[in-house]
Amino acid sequence: MKQILNNKSLLYLIILVILFIICGLVYVFIPKKPTSIEEEVTEESTIYFEYNNVALKPGETFQLETQFSDNNQREVIYVSNDESVATVSSTGEITALKEGITNIDALIASGEETSIQVVVSKETIALVEIIPIEEIKINSSNVSIKSGQAYQLSYDVLPSNATNKEIMWETDDARIATVTDTGLVTGRTSGTVTLTAYSTNNVVASINVTVEALTVTLTSLELAPYSMTIGVGDTYQLTTYYSPSNITNKSTQYSSSNSSIVSVNGSGLITGVKSGSAVITATSNGKTASTTITVDQSINIIQVTSISSISSLNLSVGESSNISVTFLPSDATNKNLVWVSSNKNVATVDNKGKVTAVSNGTSTITIKSTNGKTSTVIVTVEGESTVEATEVLLSMSSITLEPGQTKQLRATILPLTASQDVTWFSGQESVATVSSTGLVSALSYGTTTISALSSDGKVAKATIKVSYPDITPATAAKSAPSGSMTEEELTKINAHLASYVDEAEINGFNGKYGNRARVMAAAYWLVYNPYYRVQYVWGYLSQVGDKENFNGWNPEWSSTVGLECQNFVMWSLWQAGAYNNYPTASILQHSTHTSVSSNVSVDEWVNNMGVEAGDIIRRSRTDTANGHWAIVMEVNKEECYILVAHASDPNSDTLLTKYKCGSTFNYQHLYKLPDFYGN
Repeated sequence: MKQILNNKSLLYLIILVILFIICGLVYVFIPKKPTSIEEEVTEESTIYFEYNNVALKPGETFQLETQFSDNNQREVIYVSNDESVATVSSTGEITALKEGITNIDALIASGEETSIQVVVSKETIALVEIIPIEEIKINSSNVSIKSGQAYQLSYDVLPSNATNKEIMWETDDARIATVTDTGLVTGRTSGTVTLTAYSTNNVVASINVTVEALTVTLTSLELAPYSMTIGVGDTYQLTTYYSPSNITNKSTQYSSSNSSIVSVNGSGLITGVKSGSAVITATSNGKTASTTITVDQSINIIQVTSISSISSLNLSVGESSNISVTFLPSDATNKNLVWVSSNKNVATVDNKGKVTAVSNGTSTITIKSTNGKTSTVIVTVEGESTVEATEVLLSMSSITLEPGQTKQLRATILPLTASQDVTWFSGQESVATVSSTGLVSALSYGTTTISALSSDGKVAKATIKVSYPDITPATAAKSAPSGSMTEEELTKINAHLASYVDEAEINGFNGKYGNRARVMAAAYWLVYNPYYRVQYVWGYLSQVGDKENFNGWNPEWSSTVGLECQNFVMWSLWQAGAYNNYPTASILQHSTHTSVSSNVSVDEWVNNMGVEAGDIIRRSRTDTANGHWAIVMEVNKEECYILVAHASDPNSDTLLTKYKCGSTFNYQHLYKLPDFYGN
């Protein structure tokens, strides 16, 4: 029995050892659950979106697909920079709300982030038909506003379906009124100003705006002195005080209770006529004030024989000084004076002889007694202002120019007694520069900010957009270049094209498929500029898959080397950067190909073939024959037509052809481009 127990104990011990070994192996080889996202993925990874932008209509949604360079998924936080334009859910679903542009940011715990631009627009922006502005119609002939009041100008851009309705506004005097690029006017000081609207294709319209001072109501009126005694024949200028002092209407009427004793004129100058007393009353805005004047015939009137003062006065802008006057004889009875400045833009003077310097220059201050004696002071204003600037105003808040164009910006510093010196800066001088006088010169495609800085740190800014004009028959190339194009010509042509296709990527029918929009924009660009001929793959110099000759333009122009249909299609595809994914000549080898054995009607292509703008089509009865290549520019199911861009042979112009329903469509092959282009 004891032996059996010993044997059982040994067996239990062996089983226990085996269990310990198994548990140890399980612990070592079974992966542990990470405690956080950071523990799960330790390698650094870049977060990115497949697309740079997406275009939606209000109400549409789009699901973002966030990707990582190491292909490991992570928790992502999505944020919309403007939720009034578009919102984004915690799972990355974008919902478009209203027209506008915003960015959606994607962030992960490590701090890495990326963003995508969302363009929300009610209408698809046409890549084919560009309609220029013909007229800017301002709906008011004249506008009158109060100082400090804002007024939104109403205007129409005609025709109403113009492609680019961008308008720039300019004020010819920012002191009187300023205007934003949306036509919002703000009155500042009284006066009349001309506001001018410009379109990007140089259509102009103007309107006059009158700014009136705010109506300040009189609360009380005083007449000084309250009482006085004068002699027969003596004169004296009464002083009228208004409260508040800046009332709008200071018109005042003066009257005498007995003009046979004391007379008074319209400006408050009294004259003693004979002995006695009379009450002089001033009336303004329904308020009255009065003073009692006594005339004493026994008073000995001593007339002023001469007055004198300093002959000259030097001031800096903003400074003030009081001028003292000496009367002869010193005991003259009437020492009232009238003060006049010959140039109030340089120096002003009040009725007590206080001179204030306004701007550099000279002004003559004339001092005159009531009996006609005079003296003059030459005031010279020079040097820097001692007054601090409170604000800098610019004549325009935004400007759109083409490369090579210029526009004069004007800066005004308030108050006007402050130094008007301005230092000008351009935020990006490769886009536009600005001279020391505010002349803006557009250089290349892009956007920058021009700043005007006062000497004491106040600044105003204007946005400068440099772009090329829309392609229209009016802006198309009229004739072929002769011989070789210069580097300058090539640079300008390429920059124009680049701006055009870049705009298409964002403003196309769907930003998600920006590359397809670029293809169409490049094709349309060549339609209107057929003489800028190119050679590309499947052309004279390149072989299939060859990237060696991807230099863009063929600088040599001739009547025998140019843009035949294969070059036209391949070059347009090349503009979307597809050579980063495929050799350009082999793009169509990666495209979904559908063919029909014979000609079919346009109706069949529109309704059943699934053809879309940006597709490539080919005319050939067989799959092996080369045939004629073209790009689909528009498919209109409502009006039932297909618009096609193509080039017939090296000597031909490119052209747009509209095939209407009911007619035969002589194309048999449809190529749906790879996902890189969108579908």
